[in-house]
Amino acid sequence: MNTLFHYGSIALAAYKVFAVIITIASMAGIVYVAKKSGEMRRASREAKRLREKPEDALRAVSSSLAFTQLKDNTIQHWQKIVEKLGNQQGEKDYKTALIEADALVDAALRVNQFSGETMGDRLHSVPVGKISSLDGLWKAHRVRNEIAHDPHYIVSPREGHDMMKVYKKALDELGAL
Repeated sequence: MNTLFHYGSIALAAYKVFAVIITIASMAGIVYVAKKSGEMRRASREAKRLREKPEDALRAVSSSLAFTQLKDNTIQHWQKIVEKLGNQQGEKDYKTALIEADALVDAALRVNQFSGETMGDRLHSVPVGKISSLDGLWKAHRVRNEIAHDPHYIVSPREGHDMMKVYKKALDELGAL
């Protein structure tokens, strides 16, 4: 009888060890799956954001481009913006052009390795004197933000033209045009 009890306690101990191992493995699996699903959720949100906002896609793509590639792309994109404005210079056209020009400047700031999560952060990190039109660029960026957040914001042709000149000068100074 003692022998049976002895083997039973050994079996129970082995079962407990096995249960602890299974529990630890299950917990590790849960942590792994939670981590991976979080990564997938973030990637999915980022992909959706880039699909919804083409100017953000331009920013994401251009941040990984070499400086010369950025310059080529910026020149081509800038010419397209100017051509569109040459044909029509209505308020809507300037709004679109300002948003696209802002994205080009942001891409140039990224390639020039100005730190920050947003364009505003990157503008804060620009040293005084690096961009002579920094104050104008801040104003142009604020106008772009107004356009993006207020659909009733009105851009006069004069204001649109002035902001485009500021963006062009900034792109020149950053070496992107």
